Amino acid sequence: MKEIFINRLKQLMAGMSVTQMSRKTQIPVSTLSLYLSGKRNPIAENIVKIAVFFNVSSDYLLGITDDPNAKGEMPSDYHKLKDIEKKYMILREKLSDIYDSMD
Repeated sequence: MKEIFINRLKQLMAGMSVTQMSRKTQIPVSTLSLYLSGKRNPIAENIVKIAVFFNVSSDYLLGITDDPNAKGEMPSDYHKLKDIEKKYMILREKLSDIYDSMD
């Protein structure tokens, strides 16, 4: 599966530099380079970012299907949910600090 991911990512990136891909997907250049060299397996969040950017399914990227148009879409409120998650994590940390100071 790793080789399939690497090959499909290279095909999709044809004519695009790793730096350009990084800017478009917000995945660090170093991470993309490690993916392309096979030295790191992609995390789910980055698979989704790549799939959305190229308008293909994550199943296609991973070799589960050969149909790049299989519908594997990001929910329309994905970014809103990520913002809520960040705020939740900040609040959780602050509450933990308050709780710890009570001891």
